[in-house]
Amino acid sequence: MKKTLVLMNARWPQARFYINNCESKNADVDSVYFLKKKDLVYKLAALHMQYLKSPLQSIWYGKWKKHLSDYSQIIVFNAMLSPKILDYIHKRTDAKIIFWYWDTIDNKGNKLLPKYYSSFCEQWSFDTQDCIKYSFYNNIQFYIPLKTQGRIPQSLNNLATVKEDAKIGNKIFKYDFLIVMRDKGRYEVLSELTEYLCNLGYTVFTRIISDKETKNTSLPYIGKEISYESLVHLTLDSKCIIELVKDGQTGLTLRSMESIFYEKKLITNNKLIQNEEFYNPANVMMFDDIKDASQLKSFMDTAYIPVEKSVVEKYTFECWLNNFSQR
Repeated sequence: MKKTLVLMNARWPQARFYINNCESKNADVDSVYFLKKKDLVYKLAALHMQYLKSPLQSIWYGKWKKHLSDYSQIIVFNAMLSPKILDYIHKRTDAKIIFWYWDTIDNKGNKLLPKYYSSFCEQWSFDTQDCIKYSFYNNIQFYIPLKTQGRIPQSLNNLATVKEDAKIGNKIFKYDFLIVMRDKGRYEVLSELTEYLCNLGYTVFTRIISDKETKNTSLPYIGKEISYESLVHLTLDSKCIIELVKDGQTGLTLRSMESIFYEKKLITNNKLIQNEEFYNPANVMMFDDIKDASQLKSFMDTAYIPVEKSVVEKYTFECWLNNFSQR
């Protein structure tokens, strides 16, 4: 029986992590390009495919291009430099082709495929509103956990505001709160939040990743991207994750997945999470409620209540994969 091929852009930390940690009997997960990081060569590839839109783009594709006949289904993630890869696959195989929107559609980098591709490529998303608006098929957000749960690298120890280890219940955590996200114009909110939590006596690890909207890279908490493996280690060392989803997003984020897979509390501004099967107010707090110090203390003083295994399994890679054949 033929397998499924899942193609991700390894330039992104989460994609690299999934490629390295996925263990599936039913699918191979590979990098869409042979390039693994954003260096000078990657920028050259981007110039070739994304800006000049020149021919012979397949010179950048990974080794999977030699084995297309091994697969009955090919899933391509949206974080790619050019949709021409879909044409390349379509011309060389009769396999079912699925385009997976791993981000919500916006007016920036996450755009719709040209209509032409709808003739041979199914389009799917985890975001319910995008599925309704653009007639996508809907699937869950999924997660592939770390194979081995190591500790935080020593090189990251100086990046946080640190006090004594926080002991809650029978577990000891290095940090009370973990805040790691791209700037996207949120620096003021995130830096003020960090100071607020520190003033309440909490331990906070904050990394605001600089991007095009970062006005001053020398400001406190601003820094470069952290490898996703390091982010997972930080998550394991933390009591609670804080996330801020962008306006209009209705699907679950990776932070939500990390929360249930690694059993971490979550503070989020995604109010729709209250409709999810795994939602438990003992584990998930709405972002607006963080302003109430006594309510926050009550939330943090209680232990995480594990989600039933049968519920967590619904967000695994295998379940996500199987859902494509259920429509």
